[in-house]
Amino acid sequence: MDYGLIEYMEDGVLGRIMPNGEWVAYTIEELSELVLVARAECTELSDRVIDWISVDDRMPVDCSYVVCRCVGIHPFVDVLFWNDDCWVRDGSEITDFQVTHWQPLPDLLTFKS
Repeated sequence: MDYGLIEYMEDGVLGRIMPNGEWVAYTIEELSELVLVARAECTELSDRVIDWISVDDRMPVDCSYVVCRCVGIHPFVDVLFWNDDCWVRDGSEITDFQVTHWQPLPDLLTFKS
């Protein structure tokens, strides 16, 4: 179903602009369908969101590489090594940014030959 562009009218009625330029108010049924579609899309997106673990909740297993969300000048993602009580990158303890969240490395992909 093509809903056209959603527009808010001054009297509080939601509607759409049709290809011929005519503004048409949504029916309750159309609005209900839009809400159901939006909910389904949000659920699908949330299923794909990575589950980050806060460093305030728990730390990784000692001596392991993990994917980290970091904050420095700008937020970024990196793969770091957790060594008992510090984060390590390229053999040195990191001091120029902060790790806020982490997750295990994904399983390696296997390809059929």
